[in-house]
Amino acid sequence: MRREHVPKYTWLKFAVFQDFGYRHNIYLDTDIAALGPLDGFFQRLEGQDFEYAAAPNIPRQIWEQVEDGMIFLQRLKAFEATLAPWSISRFGRRPVSFNSGVSLIGRSLMNAAMIDRLFVHAARVGTQYEQRLTYFVLRELDARFCELPLWANVTRPIHD
Repeated sequence: MRREHVPKYTWLKFAVFQDFGYRHNIYLDTDIAALGPLDGFFQRLEGQDFEYAAAPNIPRQIWEQVEDGMIFLQRLKAFEATLAPWSISRFGRRPVSFNSGVSLIGRSLMNAAMIDRLFVHAARVGTQYEQRLTYFVLRELDARFCELPLWANVTRPIHD
């Protein structure tokens, strides 16, 4: 599979789909900071049967062209009320995309075939953005998705 059309940062994010011998691989963007112990986070995931876990994306209409912080927070709270953190669903039935900045990959997706599938999609759909490509492939596979809480991948001022 030719990979030169995919930028290095995308290739590196695809590398998390390799099998390193763990039950789950964890990917964290470089701008993610843990502000406390993660024990409770991982305990909450224990026993969950999922292939991919990530926090939902905040839809564009919530933040785009919003200069008033109170309006943004009202919209964000309304959106957050529609979410079901820690729930498992089939990816093809999800109404909201995800943010891959904090993501966990299950063993069934850790293999060369999955990585190749991501690169094939990159060549076919003409986008180089890892999150979008992963979204397409997970949707195609109808993977078991665990929705992480929104706070798992937002800046502290937004969450507070």
